[in-house]
Amino acid sequence: MAALNQFQLWCGDELYLVEAETIEQAKKGLINDLATRDIAVQENQIEEIDATPLDSLEVSSPDNSITDQSSLDATDLGMRYEVRVDENSHYMDESARYSAGFSEDCETAKANCRRIVDEFLLSSYRKGMSAEHLLMTYKSFGEDPWISSTDDDCKFSAWDYAEQRCEEICRGD
Repeated sequence: MAALNQFQLWCGDELYLVEAETIEQAKKGLINDLATRDIAVQENQIEEIDATPLDSLEVSSPDNSITDQSSLDATDLGMRYEVRVDENSHYMDESARYSAGFSEDCETAKANCRRIVDEFLLSSYRKGMSAEHLLMTYKSFGEDPWISSTDDDCKFSAWDYAEQRCEEICRGD
């Protein structure tokens, strides 16, 4: 697995720090994170300022001493719940994985996961489509968000959620 980098990305008049393996994943993660706040941006509106390998960063600890970040976990960094996204069309291909952002709590992370699944399902749905066909389309081509956390009780199954939503969406015909 490739090492994570911290990318400084300029979008509009804001500077964002995004952790990802590649600049493409960083931009996609930022676009998705901004979308959760109803801010629509295109990839060509994001400019890369800098990229730094995470294992070379230093952060201040609560007592203001400098700590090597490679020895810290997500909880130490105040990022307990990270939404990671795999591509169903690239099964087991970690290079297609990206981060859709960090949340302070499990419910917010789950809401972000549900939004990602819903976006695909609603954009793929066609009038008269069966729930089975919509679910097959999702499982073949949709994004598969999941939560990376130290909280063992925080779980999200995108496929289970998609199955439920396909029934609801297709029932509306």
